Amino acid sequence: NLPWFLFHLTPIAALFVEFHWGLVVLALGLYFARMFAVTGFYHRYFSHRGYTVNSRIVQFLMAFWGATALQQGPIWWASHHRHHHRWSDTEKDLHSPLRMGFWRSHVLWIFFIDDNPDFKNHDYSKVRDLTRYPELLWIDRHYYMGGVVLGVVLFAIGGLPWLIWGLGISTVLLWHGTFTINSLSHVFGKQRFETGDTSRNNLLLAFVTLGEGWHNNHHFYQGGAKAGFYWWEIDITYYGLWCMHKLGLIQKLPVPPERVIETGREMDRVRAQARRILKPGIFRRLSVEELIIVVQAVNTCVDQRVLRKLNLQELRNQIARWKESADEWLTSGPVLQPA
Repeated sequence: NLPWFLFHLTPIAALFVEFHWGLVVLALGLYFARMFAVTGFYHRYFSHRGYTVNSRIVQFLMAFWGATALQQGPIWWASHHRHHHRWSDTEKDLHSPLRMGFWRSHVLWIFFIDDNPDFKNHDYSKVRDLTRYPELLWIDRHYYMGGVVLGVVLFAIGGLPWLIWGLGISTVLLWHGTFTINSLSHVFGKQRFETGDTSRNNLLLAFVTLGEGWHNNHHFYQGGAKAGFYWWEIDITYYGLWCMHKLGLIQKLPVPPERVIETGREMDRVRAQARRILKPGIFRRLSVEELIIVVQAVNTCVDQRVLRKLNLQELRNQIARWKESADEWLTSGPVLQPA
């Protein structure tokens, strides 16, 4: 972890070299260019196989550019990310804010990898579709070469200022931008779908991560190249992949099927109705499943005026009773009457 600490010292080093605003543009440009590599290549391609490419050369170049982000190699990244999806927000999830709080889920988890046997060992069983490519195994073992090559190019062009801003500061921003999905996108935002975890959709994080902020969408449907399901959900990573598709670098670029889109529309209607029924403070704290039960109850037999009089715990107790005897309360007439 020594390199990790040294990179975080680069903002201090920047105080001792010349400054001009072009360096800020350089840092941000390389932030977004490499964020696209992480989200579009490491995540949506290597981790989820959300699309197909037309050659192994393109695949290797995608892996190499992703390695410039210095977030390990593509096989390591994919293996650990698939593990996260399988065990999201459980005791086996290494960066769950629900279980570990913000700092552990955001960044401190990298210091506890050796404490988790599922993470300590490089488990190739989860990524056999990738390990059959020797060139990917090579870049996975030597991922740091991406950063070395980028650093040499930057230093050759602009000397120490370019190295500090283009590689050092940009990489620190990139790390923490990526980490926000582990931490913040499981705490802040809207849950459209019931996914069995705390994943949420967050517009601000979608900007920061080029579309990964539509995290609840992604946890519900992981198979496509598109995380923003609707036109208003900005997904810059998908736009970039679409351009690659038009250039012939990507063969198939699947989008979520209509059944997923329609399920999302229905869940948005449920949320809109629940928002009208419940007090704002209570609405925001209920899970998707609880909101569905509330809406079903009101549409079937319950006076919504009664629900607005309940505090959060009282409402959750009532929801639990409804859930335990769903068939009974759906057919037995009014369960609650207005006072």
